[in-house]
Amino acid sequence: MTSENDRTTSDGGTRRGLLRAVAATTAGVLSVGAAGDATARTERPTGDPAAPVRSQSDGVRIGVERVHRFDAAASEMLTEHVYDLPNSLTDLEIASRGFDSASVSVRSTERLERVDATTLRWTGTGQPRLTTGLSVGGETLTDGDRGTYVGDGRVAFGYRILLDHSWLYDSDGPAVTGVDETVSYDGEGFVGTGVVYAGPHTRETQRVDGVDQSIAVPDAVESAVDVDGILDVLALGERRLQPRLGYDRTSVVVLPDDRAGSARFTGRTIVHDFLLFGRSARVDGVENTPAHEYNHTIYGVFGTGETYWLKEATAEYHGYLLSLHAGAGTFEAFLDAVRTEEYADAVLSEVGPEASGFADYEKGAHVLAALDGEIRRRSDGAATLADVLGTDEYDLSSYEQFRAAVADAAGDETVAAWVDQYVRTDALPTVPTDPERYALGGTAPPVGGLAARFDDGDGDVQFREVVQVISAYNDGDAALDFGTVVRVISAYNSGDGWDAVDA
Repeated sequence: MTSENDRTTSDGGTRRGLLRAVAATTAGVLSVGAAGDATARTERPTGDPAAPVRSQSDGVRIGVERVHRFDAAASEMLTEHVYDLPNSLTDLEIASRGFDSASVSVRSTERLERVDATTLRWTGTGQPRLTTGLSVGGETLTDGDRGTYVGDGRVAFGYRILLDHSWLYDSDGPAVTGVDETVSYDGEGFVGTGVVYAGPHTRETQRVDGVDQSIAVPDAVESAVDVDGILDVLALGERRLQPRLGYDRTSVVVLPDDRAGSARFTGRTIVHDFLLFGRSARVDGVENTPAHEYNHTIYGVFGTGETYWLKEATAEYHGYLLSLHAGAGTFEAFLDAVRTEEYADAVLSEVGPEASGFADYEKGAHVLAALDGEIRRRSDGAATLADVLGTDEYDLSSYEQFRAAVADAAGDETVAAWVDQYVRTDALPTVPTDPERYALGGTAPPVGGLAARFDDGDGDVQFREVVQVISAYNDGDAALDFGTVVRVISAYNSGDGWDAVDA
């Protein structure tokens, strides 16, 4: 049975309870891949080309309701797209590269006609409807159809077929400024921005600064899932970083470990969602998969040229930084992670899709940590690396534009030479060790590690908080021994003479 919970958070709150999902007789399912294009919102007014284009506040929008369900007999994820078109619309085209794929079917259409293998056009009267299907199959992600799987015929995991819209509207009427969608699942299931899960699951949702953040855990997941820790990282990122990609919802879907097959990855981002396996669904140190994948959802990719390395370097460095601020590790562990000298002789500008290894992860994070400190120093703390990565004024797929964005944030054009030295050569910069260089949103990181999360600053950590600390160290078998309790209390003792009896 599917259950849902709403969750409210406050900035800096770090509840780290663990959720254990009970194994079910039906296996949960998820997919890794996306068919079709991300939705493009295009305005193409008809009439006088010199006529002023109305602001979005003056316009109207195309509405589309998408209802998803799993057709077990056909082994397809189906989506019904029901449109509500404004009166000023005169032409609409719906396209997807997926339409030309063997794994995608166009089940039915109303008031739509084929233009070519990838495009449908509205006939011009009435409200159009479209039903699409995605083939799913296999028992694991690596033997399934394009990264999908099916359990016992009742549960399945797949991805959404994303559609690209373009249109014309009458310049005498309201401007058509974009597409608004609502999504739902018909039955027990979950729909994210890029994935669809069919089957029983538990879901928690929180709303942070206008963004809905959800985590869905299928009943088949047996590993302990750190739901609160993951949601805390997402909330902190939304409040203290500068997302480069704008969206109003993001989702985490946790897959059962036995559905990984031979997959070597521990997480994967699809549109604004990301997948985890049960074994990786924990925020238990500065180096963890959830924080890394979350950064992919807000920063995306940076092209295939000299800034290709930024994709993984950003996810690594900001993943470490978010985890540190969430209290998931010590400042010393953070410094150890960013000061790595692995791949020290790599030249980051030469890293690409075919020649990466892990240089973009390891040396990339090292260079970004140093660059963050350099931007803060030169701007007297007025700007950070997050201001560069979240900019919409520069095209960060261009190395020259990236370098210009850094100079703009730092307020110092000479920083361009610094960037050239450490991105276009094999030189390795020195990473700052001052905690103030790693503040987020004006808040310095907790240098005391996990202990700082349970101390309100008066040196008097309360009994209930000690219980939380002990819970955080539980290995999941609910059988902490006496020695472990003593060690935990000792680690968090504020000097007031606690002993094991207090536990």
